[in-house]
Amino acid sequence: MRCREISKEDRTKLVTEALQKMKGKIHEIAGSHISSRVLQTCVKHCSQDEKDAVFEELRPHFLALAYNAYAVHLVKKMLDSGNGQLEIYVLLYTYTSQLITLFSHWFSSIFSLKETTSRFYLCSSWACCSSSSPHGWIIVEHAYELASAAKKQELLLELYSTELKLSKDLVSLNESR
Repeated sequence: MRCREISKEDRTKLVTEALQKMKGKIHEIAGSHISSRVLQTCVKHCSQDEKDAVFEELRPHFLALAYNAYAVHLVKKMLDSGNGQLEIYVLLYTYTSQLITLFSHWFSSIFSLKETTSRFYLCSSWACCSSSSPHGWIIVEHAYELASAAKKQELLLELYSTELKLSKDLVSLNESR
C-alpha cells in the first residue's frame, strides 16, 4: 500500500480490503506500532465514507487512544484528512472534561526526575517516563490548531479556574442588558 509505484486503483482495492479485515478491531489495532502505521496509510488513501466509518468506530475510544504512543499519530492523521470541523468538535468534546488530566500527564512526563548515581536530572526523552503519557496533550494541541475561534475559546476557559468562568458569565450577562 505504501509503494509509490502502485496504481491508484490497486491501492484503493488493497486499502478497502485491509479496512474490511480490520473492521471491529480498529481500536485494538491502533495501539500496535506496525499495525498503527498500516492503519494510518489506509486512512490516508481511503475514501471519505471509509474515513467516516473508521472515525465512528474509534469515537468511543478516543480517550483511551490519547494515552497510547502509536494511536496518537492515527488520530492526528484523521484530523488532518478528515471531515473538518465536525471531527474536531467531536474529538475536543470527548477531551473537554479531561484537559487538566491530559495536561498534568504531559507536564509530569517532561519534568519527571530520575535518580542516577545519586544525582537527579531532568528527563529529556519520553521513553524514561513510562508512568505518564504526554501523547494525549499532543492531540489536543493539534486539534486546537485546527479548531474554530469559538472552540478555542471554550478550551481556554476549560483550563482557567471556576471563578474566572463565573466572572466571564457575569460580564456576558451585563453586556446583554
